[in-house]
Amino acid sequence: MFSFILKLINTFTLHYLHVVVELMKEGVVAIVGPQSSSAASFAAHIGRATKVPFVSFGATDPNLSEMQYPYFIRVVPSDVLQMDAIASFVANYGWKEVAMFHMDDDYGTNGASSLSDSLQARSIKLVEKVPIPPWMDTSSIEQIL
Repeated sequence: MFSFILKLINTFTLHYLHVVVELMKEGVVAIVGPQSSSAASFAAHIGRATKVPFVSFGATDPNLSEMQYPYFIRVVPSDVLQMDAIASFVANYGWKEVAMFHMDDDYGTNGASSLSDSLQARSIKLVEKVPIPPWMDTSSIEQIL
């Protein structure tokens, strides 16, 4: 017989890590979450090491593959599909050159890499790729632009 334990954690913090460890001690058989790709990256490593499945409903980072992390399951498509759709949009309008701005974190960098691949497959030139640190405020971003 299984019991259902519900613990809601809204952000990836040390509290999240603590809850995961406590759930492991309680003999949990699977964990739903986390939502973000950065937290899911950590969870995927735990799942692989402990053989406890993590089911994510929001992590879209293409590097979170089922081949690399057999105990990590996502129920949303990878960003590869979204980036392919953006590249199709660009191609549809006949644009031949693109400048890309992305967050300078795992999520943004991996998404940017997928978009770069999709653009290249359509012979669209990526003329600028600008990483923006997550800590930047609006005025700092305006200076980059």
